[in-house]
Amino acid sequence: MNSHSRGESLIQRRLLKYGIQFDPRQARTGIHLVAFVPKTGEHLTVRVMACQKPIPAGGKGASSVGWLLPNKSVADLVAVTKLDGDKAWLFRRKEFEDNAQQKPKKPEGKFHLYFYVDPERLSDDGPHERDFAKFVFECRMHDIFGI
Repeated sequence: MNSHSRGESLIQRRLLKYGIQFDPRQARTGIHLVAFVPKTGEHLTVRVMACQKPIPAGGKGASSVGWLLPNKSVADLVAVTKLDGDKAWLFRRKEFEDNAQQKPKKPEGKFHLYFYVDPERLSDDGPHERDFAKFVFECRMHDIFGI
């Protein structure tokens, strides 16, 4: 199973844990799941992106994880995973775009959101995993799904 499939599986398991129904979609559209919001009956499209494990920032810097979201994405939600730690974060698309450190300069460009994972690294040195605690998957269940 490749990293993306493992990421989708992780997000599906998390949704099921909270009783959120979903419908898998073909990735060609950039939408991987459609999740059902029980309280409102709304359907939210989800793009899933996976990171296998941290890599050195810029090839030789501190350990970081990151994801690229196409500027043309139409997903309502963006779910990102760090597979080696079985971790997941959930963003509304605008939240992902607003928190991305690199913004596209062209319509075909991508938003790049990343953060450092070394617990010793100070947040003053750049975005750190702890700075994204409010986006941890489990923390978003009430806000997004009303659970």
